[in-house]
Amino acid sequence: MNSVKAPSADAARETAACELRNEHLDGLRCPNCAHLLDAATQIGGERQPEAGDASVCAYCFSISMFCANGDKLKMVLMTDEEFIELPLKNRAQLKFAQKVTREAFGLAAIHKSAKEGA
Repeated sequence: MNSVKAPSADAARETAACELRNEHLDGLRCPNCAHLLDAATQIGGERQPEAGDASVCAYCFSISMFCANGDKLKMVLMTDEEFIELPLKNRAQLKFAQKVTREAFGLAAIHKSAKEGA
């Protein structure tokens, strides 16, 4: 899960000071592209993903939510209505996380594709 502060000067300083924490997931798949999501990255904090947490897929950059599925979690796409109902700060954080993820992982995918084609 990528949870990043809104893109402001203060947020940039806060983000730089945060520690990334990877949490291993148990075979979850992105509900949009079906890629296996084997880890979630949380900026700051010390907890596992919980039902209601949002996530940005590193493969297709869609925004999903963790939902309870018995004693496990599942991922469901966040609807436009659910996104709009979020507080403005959370929407800004998710959009910024989506942008950062797209830039970081999208660029890696382009480089990988170029190497495979060469």
